[in-house]
Amino acid sequence: MQAVNSSDYAIAQFYFLEKLLLHHGRLNYVRMSKLVGYMFYKNMIMVLAQYFFLYMTGSSGQKEYSEVGFQLYNLIYTSLPIGVLGVFDYDVPWAVGQRFPALYNVGISGELFTTSVFFTWIAAAIFEAVVIFAVAVLGFNQLEVGAGSGDLQQYGIVLFTLVVLVANFKVLVRRWGIVIFTTLPSSSCRAMSRSFRFNRRGFFGAVSRGSLEF
Repeated sequence: MQAVNSSDYAIAQFYFLEKLLLHHGRLNYVRMSKLVGYMFYKNMIMVLAQYFFLYMTGSSGQKEYSEVGFQLYNLIYTSLPIGVLGVFDYDVPWAVGQRFPALYNVGISGELFTTSVFFTWIAAAIFEAVVIFAVAVLGFNQLEVGAGSGDLQQYGIVLFTLVVLVANFKVLVRRWGIVIFTTLPSSSCRAMSRSFRFNRRGFFGAVSRGSLEF
């Protein structure tokens, strides 16, 4: 009893170790492998989209994101989907894990988070940031003047909205589930509503008029 009181964790019976290791332990590894990779991904895609903007400003250091959106990106706009994924995601139920204990080997061998998996996340972030930047720059058209002619605020809101949408739907691609699907609108719509409210004449106005130029 004294050992239990002095320990950080204690279990009542050794029988509970089976489910603790084969089910909860394996699920924790599966969830954390997705969570860590995604955290690098979603921050890189936001920063790189802004980094590519430097080539349009002569490396002046001008930011196109609004300060409010920049500060709330991790706190509000992209936190809920990955939070739900990290808590509720599972691949197989406990009955299957109990019947096939070899599934636990993925954690021992470290198959789900390797160097190649990590750089796959990085490569995806670089590629998708380039696509987002190209769509925003080439597709942005204000008042039929020309591609990339919008003002800085409108351009920044469009770019930030695309980053939030892509980052949130990346979670849906990684794990299709009703729990994740129900959290995406609450995160993505906050960014979209902000864009529609402050950017009625720019990118979205061009979409409604059918005057986008690529």
